[in-house]
Amino acid sequence: MSTVGSLMPAAALLVVSVLGVFVAGLWPRETGPVAVLAADFPAAVAVVEAAGGRLVGGTGVDGLVVAAPRDPADTGLRDRLSAAGAWILLDPQGLAGCGVTLPDGLS
Repeated sequence: MSTVGSLMPAAALLVVSVLGVFVAGLWPRETGPVAVLAADFPAAVAVVEAAGGRLVGGTGVDGLVVAAPRDPADTGLRDRLSAAGAWILLDPQGLAGCGVTLPDGLS
């Protein structure tokens, strides 16, 4: 077996591990604020409004806003955001480490 062939399983394991850590760090929590990605800023705001959430602020990235439930006990916001057309939901605190500027109080 060649050296390149013997390194392939290790390289694949490294890629899967790094992606797993990345995804786990950005997975949204059950409660609290959530970052919502949509086509652009107006679309993201429309998704938040349609889901019955409140807009906490923008992030400096077009189409990425931070939303929160109107009632802190509301655990269904994430499902409603997805149903309203959010492309992806992320943990806004995890985004702070990626260079995204978050609204005051979330970093």
